Amino acid sequence: MPLGITGCNEDMWYLNVFFLLSCIPYKSCFNLTCYSQQDNSALKVNCIAIKYERENCSDNVLSTIYGALYGQKYWAAKPHDLQLIPIQEEYLRTTRFYPGFLVVVQPPRTGFIQNIRGFHLNYEELDKNLRKCIIIVITNVTLDHTHRDNNLKFEIKLWPLNGNKDFSITSWTLPKPPESENNTNLIRYGRTGKWKWGLTEAPRDWITTISYFSNIEDMYIRIWFVAAPVEYKFSQYNVLLEKILSGEETDFEDRITIEDIRISQVDYTFLNVKPGRYRILVQPFDDNCTCKSNRNNCGQCIRTRTSVIIVPGTGEMTLAVTRRTVSLQRTSPDPMRAALSPSISKTPSQDIIPSVLGFIAFLLAIIIIVGCYKFYKVTENSNSYTDVNKNKTNVKALNGRSGTVAIVAADDDDLHNTLVTSFVIFLQETCKLNILFYPLSQSKNKNRWIDNAVNKSDHMVFVLSKCSVNQYAQWVESAYRQNNDSLFMECLETALNSSISNYDISKKIILVQFGHSQNIQVPFDLCNKHRYLLVKQLNAFLGHINGFHQWEEDFNQFCDQPDNNILASKGGRNFIKAFKEALENDSDSGLSAREPRFKSIHPNIHSKFAEML
Repeated sequence: MPLGITGCNEDMWYLNVFFLLSCIPYKSCFNLTCYSQQDNSALKVNCIAIKYERENCSDNVLSTIYGALYGQKYWAAKPHDLQLIPIQEEYLRTTRFYPGFLVVVQPPRTGFIQNIRGFHLNYEELDKNLRKCIIIVITNVTLDHTHRDNNLKFEIKLWPLNGNKDFSITSWTLPKPPESENNTNLIRYGRTGKWKWGLTEAPRDWITTISYFSNIEDMYIRIWFVAAPVEYKFSQYNVLLEKILSGEETDFEDRITIEDIRISQVDYTFLNVKPGRYRILVQPFDDNCTCKSNRNNCGQCIRTRTSVIIVPGTGEMTLAVTRRTVSLQRTSPDPMRAALSPSISKTPSQDIIPSVLGFIAFLLAIIIIVGCYKFYKVTENSNSYTDVNKNKTNVKALNGRSGTVAIVAADDDDLHNTLVTSFVIFLQETCKLNILFYPLSQSKNKNRWIDNAVNKSDHMVFVLSKCSVNQYAQWVESAYRQNNDSLFMECLETALNSSISNYDISKKIILVQFGHSQNIQVPFDLCNKHRYLLVKQLNAFLGHINGFHQWEEDFNQFCDQPDNNILASKGGRNFIKAFKEALENDSDSGLSAREPRFKSIHPNIHSKFAEML
């Protein structure tokens, strides 16, 4: 039970003197800047903050460092408040902005405040399931009622964080209760905006950083978000609360709008929210062609979409947000689903029936596997190859050309368009593939071309770029109701719709990115498709299309060139030339999306800043 403890002051000198030494044995452990805030600045409170990760965040490990702050029989009440303030800050006047959060935690207003020694914060990128933690320790005073009356708060900065990711922040007071204890912590959630955003990028491509939490007892959901840069001249934002009806976390998630409000401030509260599964969307309001593309064309701004927010019904356990996984499954598993269902005692017959059904399913699986293997052998034996002589080298050639491939790309900048065209010519002339590419098609009937691409091609290759990803994002955020004028989205939408009743079409879909666009985030809903980064994975891409692997002897059989360097051909050289021009022109391509070249000269950034928070 939450009560005060004694005997903690004896350990505080240890924390003050050996603070830096305590980090030495632990990997990825470094100090952060910790601030305290009060209405009366004369009551100064000092604090230190250290970040750990992985197993070093366990109570057992931390108890060896912080002694009586862990593993006690008694502990203080949970924090009074936890705020997650979204930020998108410029790094050292580079005109590049990175997302993150200011975390503000307030001591409890009940219980014995003099026993509060600090806070334990867990924060986690939900897609990675990698726990990190920050330990805040008060170093110079014992708290009393005057600090409580002056609204004492502690603040740390989590910045920069990975872009377009969902995070959870959980806080406990120190001494820390066991994690198994209920109602001893506060949890907040957030989603970051784009990583390394530049003001030269199109206003319509900007997305915000957002934080939110659901108050179950009072039935409201509150959000905060970052305003767009003043250069974009956005003054209002559309904020929507949408309830998920079906197809959660799939390409065809169906949602209904519960509330749609236009606001000028950067926070809002949805009241009287009934039990259900929701998403919140934030989009800049554009009434004067403010959402412009890089070509200065008017467009629709992208909506920032939260993860799934769960408002449980009566009797259900509180679970505020779903956890996405990095598996290739469409629907993310809900780790708390089993806990929400009441336990039901089983009779012996209920145990026997599942066993019988399981045995029957096992037999059916064996039959299907054997049948598939026989079909594979028949198909393999029926594929005949003809020996030909090219450049005095024995190269096996496929009968005719080796399949039909549809290439689908959005109309992006000129360098990207030139790169796509040279890629198409390379595949067609050097690699002897039948290519369907609309700009080079003799027929100008777009609907007929899409029908041929979806139903008559062996593979559909969708080229991801800034423009195409933004088009897809707008379609998703409109709950798949937005009319698409672009060839890219019309073809992709047709393919996805057709794949519902015909799984063979789903297997045709391939996603490719060129090196200059490798920092573009692949839409989560498309992560279960085959993906290749060109030209780095060109061999694997060509092997996939031709149905064999790059380690096989005749991997280059489908190309005119007998040697392994298929890019030495005229078409290959032109393709590489266009690739290099696009790469050199893209200012974002010099650094990876994960590790920018930060210099540890900012007073709020530790020398291990590049390890990422």
